[in-house]
Amino acid sequence: DLALPLNSQKNKKLESEKQRKIAQVQKIKKEAQELKERISMVSITIPALTQEEDKLYGSITSQDLANALKDEGFDIDKSIIMMDEPIRSLGIYEIPVRLHTEVSAKIKVWVVKK
Repeated sequence: DLALPLNSQKNKKLESEKQRKIAQVQKIKKEAQELKERISMVSITIPALTQEEDKLYGSITSQDLANALKDEGFDIDKSIIMMDEPIRSLGIYEIPVRLHTEVSAKIKVWVVKK
């Protein structure tokens, strides 16, 4: 494809396309901000089987958190739940969730004895 000379009609079309993309990006970011506000108020409780010294049999993974969030009405993919490693003991954790490139939230997770 060869480049075509820019005229006022093509320039207007390019400008409107650019504005449309900017509006779309802003809408996605706004939706992520709204989700952040809602998800930040949620506290997830995950009952788990334990052995001595409050260590878990197995571990709690990002998939477990995604499932627990789904039960609370949030359809969150496990890939945006930013866990360095699985949870292996009882306690209270704040787990970051990357909702957008510029928007992150933290969910409070309580891991309790089953």
